[in-house]
Amino acid sequence: MECFKASVHYGDWGGTAAADEANPRNGLWGYLEAQGLKGEDEFLVAASLYRGALGVGVLAYLYKAADMGSVREELVAIKGPIPVRQVRLDLTLDQFLDLFDRLKVMLTWDGLGLDRREYSIVEP
Repeated sequence: MECFKASVHYGDWGGTAAADEANPRNGLWGYLEAQGLKGEDEFLVAASLYRGALGVGVLAYLYKAADMGSVREELVAIKGPIPVRQVRLDLTLDQFLDLFDRLKVMLTWDGLGLDRREYSIVEP
């Protein structure tokens, strides 16, 4: 079963990621619409980026909803897996990064309990 969490083969590193969408025409939403990959009744709920030996893979996950205002309530009410349509995007790493105004990835060595812990920078 798949879940909305990054994972890789060995999982040496874990962490978090955050991004600010570029303006609507130049962001991920705009790309999907311009390419005809997102229907009027679909809501973009997730995206993933993978880089491996065979190159870069970008996936978008779309949830079918009659009314975009009710997506959150619908998702909360679903017990079990959320039904989404997966769309593979033909983007390079640079093209994917350009869909965001800002993007930050924080990797932490797995198993140390560092996720969301505060830290302070010390001078040598």
